[in-house]
Amino acid sequence: MCRRHPVSLGLMWAGVLFLLLVCGDVSRGAGPPRLVLVHSYEAGQICGQPQDDGLVAALAENGFLDGETIEIHRFYMDTYRRYNTAEEIRRRGDEALALVERLQPAVVVTLDDNAAATVMLSLAGGTIPVVFSGINEQPERYNTRAHFMDSRRHPGGNVTGVYEKLHLLRSLRVLHDILPSATKVVGIFDESPTGRAVAEQVRLEMLEEPDGPVALEIRTVQDFNQYQACLAAINEDPEVAAVYPVVALLRDEHNTVWSSPELIRFTIHQLRKPELAVNSNFSRLGYWGGATVDFFAMGRQAGRQVAAILQGVKAGDLPIEDGRKNALVFNLARSRQLGIEIPGDILGAAENLYTTLPGAGEVP
Repeated sequence: MCRRHPVSLGLMWAGVLFLLLVCGDVSRGAGPPRLVLVHSYEAGQICGQPQDDGLVAALAENGFLDGETIEIHRFYMDTYRRYNTAEEIRRRGDEALALVERLQPAVVVTLDDNAAATVMLSLAGGTIPVVFSGINEQPERYNTRAHFMDSRRHPGGNVTGVYEKLHLLRSLRVLHDILPSATKVVGIFDESPTGRAVAEQVRLEMLEEPDGPVALEIRTVQDFNQYQACLAAINEDPEVAAVYPVVALLRDEHNTVWSSPELIRFTIHQLRKPELAVNSNFSRLGYWGGATVDFFAMGRQAGRQVAAILQGVKAGDLPIEDGRKNALVFNLARSRQLGIEIPGDILGAAENLYTTLPGAGEVP
């Protein structure tokens, strides 16, 4: 005779819950790996979007297709247009970290310094690999705040990435080739963390060629009114041949925020001297040009690091790299407006030649 053994209702529900958890883990593990991509910028921003595009291209080259063999989740901190106080930047970083905690991605990517300072440093020493791209602050300075690397050649932890090399010396040489009388350029920087970091980058890069034909003087502005006055003074200074404007965020007397696109439009309408562009897209929007950071190529470098990690390489075994590629670009409409003739051999070496200014027509 068969005897029945009663099972308690609590034990039965415990078993059901266990099966659900196991099935959930199996389902999540069987899906494609997740990547959380944290932008310091707003969606479509002219520094962030090219890096995003380059990263996605590199992943695709290595068989990781968004929506098929990888899930890419983006978080836009929007710290240059909207959330730009120190408290707001920290809060947006915390919100990005909450997304990381919820999704538990295979890799986190941070673009630019605000994302690196709030997200990358918070994840340093953890189990989730992190790849940064486009930082201007020296990695060694970040390392003093949260240890993540033994050396650039062999970080050794869970963080690696691509440092934004400015390629300023090449830009100055190109300027001198076009304008042989040029001996002085003024770099204009704001007092944001990124502005201070880029100013330090400029100092370090200029030390690589201290006796070059063109000197660079650093000037810092605190607000839009100071920037306007700085441009006016440069217009009247015959010793200044060109400007290297690196201002990403300024406020005017009405507390209105001027970000990169608005500052570029203002600058080309006020300045009577050529602008050496940091970003090739800045030249597309009207700056004169020069040897610029190739943000797409920098994103592609970072994407290759992500692909290597997804294929089993430890982040700490991947060297921290300089952004290797620069792009020689010119805005021909701006050059014509300034009365500057660019030699044919230099034009032939350019990767991009832009022929319009905002609000202007095509160059004949």
